[in-house]
Amino acid sequence: MSTRFNDKTPFEKLDAVLHTLHKYERNKELIKGELYLSNSLDDKNELQSILDKLIKDKYVIQNGDQYRATFEGEYLMAAGGYKGMEESKITDISYQKKLLTEQRITQRIMVGLTLVLAIGTTVAAIYYGHEIYHIYH
Repeated sequence: MSTRFNDKTPFEKLDAVLHTLHKYERNKELIKGELYLSNSLDDKNELQSILDKLIKDKYVIQNGDQYRATFEGEYLMAAGGYKGMEESKITDISYQKKLLTEQRITQRIMVGLTLVLAIGTTVAAIYYGHEIYHIYH
């Protein structure tokens, strides 16, 4: 069952319009009406906003009233689209948080081991100092 266009997230809407351009031959340009009909849009202003965003991001170029996906747009679709890009950012952020947590744990362990080493060195210095004292006295 297909989700209505208006029920999609903004990323899914951007991906849907870019996908429509992507699925046609690379150099074929589509007019706005074809994009409007193929995506079952209810609002032409929304389509214009989506196209403006895609043009601003350099994923689509406009030639009069025709639109075509750029190489960057083709690449974005192959990489999972806007939704995939956003999911990748979320994954990267969670990975960075995990690394930061592991780094803090490792740092605490290192501080603890350094403290144990310092105490051990102090005890050894006192012991051998005491032994040397007894040798000469």
